[in-house]
Amino acid sequence: MTYRIIKKTFQKFKPIHIGAIMMMPAIVIPMLYFADTQKAPPSNISLSSTQSPQSITKFFPPKSASSSQGTEPSISLQKQENPEKTIAANSTTLAYNVAQAPALKSSQSLQQIVNNAVGTFRDKGLPTDKLSISLINVKNPQCQVTAQFQDRQPRFPASISKLFWMVALYGQINSNTRLQKPIDRPIVEKMIQKSDNEAASDVVDAITGATSGDALPPGQLSQWDFQRKSINDYFNAAGYQNIDVSQKNFPIPKLAMLDPKGRDLQIRGDERSPIRNSLTTYDVTRLAYEIHSRKAVSVEKSEIMESLMVRDLRPEVWKKEEYNSIRGFLAEKLPLDTYVASKVGWTASSRQDVAIVQSSGGSAHYILTIFGDDKRYADDWDVFPAVSRQVFDQLKLQESSSCESIS
Repeated sequence: MTYRIIKKTFQKFKPIHIGAIMMMPAIVIPMLYFADTQKAPPSNISLSSTQSPQSITKFFPPKSASSSQGTEPSISLQKQENPEKTIAANSTTLAYNVAQAPALKSSQSLQQIVNNAVGTFRDKGLPTDKLSISLINVKNPQCQVTAQFQDRQPRFPASISKLFWMVALYGQINSNTRLQKPIDRPIVEKMIQKSDNEAASDVVDAITGATSGDALPPGQLSQWDFQRKSINDYFNAAGYQNIDVSQKNFPIPKLAMLDPKGRDLQIRGDERSPIRNSLTTYDVTRLAYEIHSRKAVSVEKSEIMESLMVRDLRPEVWKKEEYNSIRGFLAEKLPLDTYVASKVGWTASSRQDVAIVQSSGGSAHYILTIFGDDKRYADDWDVFPAVSRQVFDQLKLQESSSCESIS
């Protein structure tokens, strides 16, 4: 019965209809197959809060097509709506070019000068457990020697971190690397000479792409944090250990940030014991030494960077500014004809300075870094200048170091 019904039904169709019916499986089945298998695969780009940020390429952006060799930094990147959410998937991780620390010898006579400095701080009633000192005598080119006190102890560096941001900036410029925003010499000069936090904020944004802003959800924060901390990796790759210069200095008036907030606050962790920048006087002195010896980034860029650090010691010049890098710091009591290139740091609870110093006749030529990580150092505006002059006078009297007399 069923057979007769089917046969009768098919007899009503014309041959063209029967052909079309027979072709339908050949058309419909492939359509169903490809419609299912060509669905977009699930994305694996976003970083969840449980993923390790090490799985993402470090931020340093790709090289620019145009060269900036021999020019001041002024490279810009095309505008992006959310640069803090962008990871350059094919970018190259840059590293500071001086791969090994300088091989400096220890000197008993130089160590005595450092010991005398520690004694002066102690006599002033200042806590020496919060003190670090590094000193390099560069007077003798054939035998440059060093001495120190607690120089490998990480401490809060305040604005000394700006010295590292400057070097990282010129490192990217020298590598023809695109910056996230244009940075020209006046901005860098303002950051180093005036220790301006707004200029420093622009530099950090430019070299990391991790701009300040509202708080981020965990996945985006991990990505943003990884970009910001690429600045640490730049120096870690060259043997700088236990450093953190990934956090901005505050206040930043133009961002209406008197203190960290949003994502800058998130990366500080527990506010009862916040994560802060940290450096040792050893690493700071090493960087200053490499700038002064024209090894940092390149000879040309080292010359530019040191020129930005040079101080005018004439009181009629620096006293015009209420906040300057002379009063209360290593340069204040030195003879007016002394060459000084420095970077200072100061907060309500700490005082820091690194200075490249050369007397007019060349009898003293050295690099001195002092960190006092305590409110008592912050409040004392006389002790840094006094110790600095003490070191200067003692080194002027010291004969050129003889390598045979070095321990």
